[in-house]
Amino acid sequence: MSRLVLLLALGGCDLAFGLVRDTPPPVCGPFGPPSEVTIELGPTAKAHDLSVDASGMRGMVQATLKSGALTWTGPHAVVQSAPNMWVTDPARDKPVLNGLDGGHIVYDGTVFGWIDRINTVRTPELHQYAFTTAWSPISGSVTMDLSVSTHVGNAIELPVAAGAVQKFLVEISIEELPPNNLAIYELPPGAGTDWQRTGQAAPLLEATSPVIDPQMGLLTSDHEILVYAAKLGTETVTRLFATRRARNLFQPGVELIIEGFAADSDFTEPWINADCTQLYFRQGDTTWMTTAVDDAASRR
Repeated sequence: MSRLVLLLALGGCDLAFGLVRDTPPPVCGPFGPPSEVTIELGPTAKAHDLSVDASGMRGMVQATLKSGALTWTGPHAVVQSAPNMWVTDPARDKPVLNGLDGGHIVYDGTVFGWIDRINTVRTPELHQYAFTTAWSPISGSVTMDLSVSTHVGNAIELPVAAGAVQKFLVEISIEELPPNNLAIYELPPGAGTDWQRTGQAAPLLEATSPVIDPQMGLLTSDHEILVYAAKLGTETVTRLFATRRARNLFQPGVELIIEGFAADSDFTEPWINADCTQLYFRQGDTTWMTTAVDDAASRR
């Protein structure tokens, strides 16, 4: 029996017995069998946390590498040399980002990096870097009131008028006791460097059954879908979810379906492309990439 016939048959049984299935359709995906991603930076690099810009060809990973006499653990620039094969980007991988505890390249090719309070005696900090001949810090580009260790998911910008853009940034606050917090900040045109926390993620954080403990969050480039990694209730594994913005709010989302993996496989470090049809994620010690098996854009 084909999948379609089976679904119709099950739906008919539900109607016949007066049952209503409470399984919402996927917001992103479902996704096909993943392909393993190779990050070839050397046996001691321990590269992970891949993020990819809009071109799909340039990225950033967290790794330990040497640059001349300097050995540094932090964000490193990579480039895709073949499908699912990433190597050092010699033009961009400069030790400017040494000392950061993490960093993600975002759709426009800039980098958001962070310093964790738990790893230093300093307060948590967020920084933004633009590539010229090397990664150069953008002075005062991320101004937030941070009191706990923090990570950036990604940042997007939307045109709102001629020559003006509004920016949104997803930030994870790593609390000393779970659950963590997920916040969406905005930087309206003319606001300088002062990012303002919005209430867009409030319904997600207010969920009580089960309690949601966010680990990572990403916005699609149109600000319509939030993909996030989270632990639910007392679970120790991290699952992946997607939720669509409605009335400028993000409710708890629908779990992503990835062919060949059970839902409790403990997925971490998700990264998505602009329309959520391509997904990178970490499972165990391996980074994977998968593509939606149907056109997610047709459901937008």
